[in-house]
Amino acid sequence: MVDMKTHNSLFPFNCENKECQKEYDLDQFSDVVLLWGYIYLIAEEYEAGIVGLTCPECRKTTLKKLPGYMAMQSLIVLRKKCLDKYQEKAYILKPELKHCIYFSAHHLVASNLIDALPRLKDKGIEYSIPSELELNEYSETLRAKNPFVVSENEIPLILEIENENGFKSFPRAVPSTSIYMNLDKLYLDNEYEYINLILNRDLIRPNTQEDVDHISEYNSSPVKTNDLSLDEFNGFQCNHLSWKRKSFQNNLDDFLSAIPAVRNSIDCELTYRNQLINKYARKFYYQTRTIEEQKFENKELQEIEAFGLEKIIGVDFSEMDSPVPINSMHGGQLMEKWEMDAFSIIDLIKHNGLVAYDSVYSVHINKDSFHPALVAELTTGDLEQQKVSMQRLRFDPSNVKNYEQHHPEILTAATLKAPQFNINAPSEKTPKEMAIELCRAAAQKLVDQSPEITLPAILKNHEFKKSYRGKEDHIPTSDSGWRNWLKGIYNSQKGRKKGS
Repeated sequence: MVDMKTHNSLFPFNCENKECQKEYDLDQFSDVVLLWGYIYLIAEEYEAGIVGLTCPECRKTTLKKLPGYMAMQSLIVLRKKCLDKYQEKAYILKPELKHCIYFSAHHLVASNLIDALPRLKDKGIEYSIPSELELNEYSETLRAKNPFVVSENEIPLILEIENENGFKSFPRAVPSTSIYMNLDKLYLDNEYEYINLILNRDLIRPNTQEDVDHISEYNSSPVKTNDLSLDEFNGFQCNHLSWKRKSFQNNLDDFLSAIPAVRNSIDCELTYRNQLINKYARKFYYQTRTIEEQKFENKELQEIEAFGLEKIIGVDFSEMDSPVPINSMHGGQLMEKWEMDAFSIIDLIKHNGLVAYDSVYSVHINKDSFHPALVAELTTGDLEQQKVSMQRLRFDPSNVKNYEQHHPEILTAATLKAPQFNINAPSEKTPKEMAIELCRAAAQKLVDQSPEITLPAILKNHEFKKSYRGKEDHIPTSDSGWRNWLKGIYNSQKGRKKGS
């Protein structure tokens, strides 16, 4: 039986890899926690705890056994330290250290990443995931299939698997900013449309200075965390219908098969973009076809003759012979020119007669085109990200000039409503505010389709639930909260739209 030494202090925390031996104090330890979390396990009756860290310098994991109360205290201290760093560095999202991502050696075996484990007779003290941590949806699914319990006698074997094979074998306590909060969504539904939505909304983004700063802060080796440039990204055909491309459907099985090895790798946070997301985004989304060829490939567009395309995707094809102007201005440029965010530009198109074109289909776009998925695609992220997404919409410069001459009062009012435009600053909209707008748009669409629909029915509707995917932490937890969010759309007593 292994008798792990019980330490009386977490710090200094020393990497036990003889070729590294880096020493971490609380400040340095919390930096690594913000990068990829740490190992925190607790024994029954809280008699002991295991705290561990994967060293970014050498990618090796070290564990420490502590008294139970001290292991629990480490979570409290690290939570406060991570929030202090949030104040110091002005992270866009608050890094709350309250989540847990499931990893285990048994899961690696089930994923065919390692060989079967030997059975041990004498197991000793058993450790599990602390109740103070919340598992994300996919991790909860894994735990339901195989609850994580590791004995003290098994720990050296599992630690060796982690350090020798390069796969995470212990669960990680992670902040709310962890990449797994988005990456694990890929496991929840393998439908083409859903995977395309998660990739476009949550995972694909071009390289920024933040990536360079991010890696230099934790690792001295020249690792590039994102090799997708903005110029290359602009050549992608990323939109809510891209899942219908043959290039997407033909490569999806390979993409799904590649996820486990990357997801469970010891340094997934530093490699997942290049090895997984960017690699397959290039296969899925490179615009290598002409518009006519794309229409032929797209199954939805092949139904035009039978149903009429305007009924299928909500755009006006009555002016099919009027392509996007050659010398057009894209939506990102118009955002800069008028100092507005994407929401304000879309509102002008929907309600105030601004003429726009959809560059994907080379047609005019109208107010009925802005269903929740498209709004999410165009408005997610800060202003710089919105500018990239809004390049899909195109505007005739002569129409823009005429609009400025004939509707100055509308532009003035819209500019006053829009947040202060600063391409170097994040959008003023919080995740909760974005969730409210998306939920209200989805609810309004459902009410328009079925005026007698009740609020409980809306809340159970699959399309409505899709509107707030990725923002589950910000939605109401009670019916009264939902009624407040959807005020003006639903009667709070009957659950129906006012006047219906």
